[in-house]
Amino acid sequence: MTEEEVRKAVEELLAKGEKPSVRKVRTALGERGSHTDLSAILRKVLEQRDRLNTARSEMPQEVRDRLDLLAADFWQAAQQKANQAVEDAERGAATRVATAEDQTREMAEHADLLEATVKETDKLISLLKQSEEKANKRAKDAESKAATLQAKLRVANENSKKRDAEFDELYRRLDTVLKKAS
Repeated sequence: MTEEEVRKAVEELLAKGEKPSVRKVRTALGERGSHTDLSAILRKVLEQRDRLNTARSEMPQEVRDRLDLLAADFWQAAQQKANQAVEDAERGAATRVATAEDQTREMAEHADLLEATVKETDKLISLLKQSEEKANKRAKDAESKAATLQAKLRVANENSKKRDAEFDELYRRLDTVLKKAS
């Protein structure tokens, strides 16, 4: 509980036509504060109020009028200052909101670009897989053809060896026949 809270409770009680007491002020404050602490603050607030009322009643009307004008000027200046602070805060908030919106827009655009890149990458991966499958099929076909050609080559080599052997046999016979004929 603060002195200002006690002062406000006192003013509310006086406005209702009630005399402020520790119990009434404590009730107005929602049963907060000890009687000892509240009593000291209440005494101080009431003394300040009495001094102010005494000073006002003893003060010439001209001085009171001048003080009222000064208070009004002070209040107007305080309101202008508060209004300016609110306007500044609103402008700052609007700037931060605009910046956040710009950043959000940029992030959304970046996300769209990333999404497009992912889709394009997926397409490329699919094309690469298809190319790999085709290349693997061609490689298997080439291996099969190579195996067939190797088998044919072996057969051709065997046939060539047989023919060479047959030619050798024919040359020997021819040589024998020619030697006998001579």
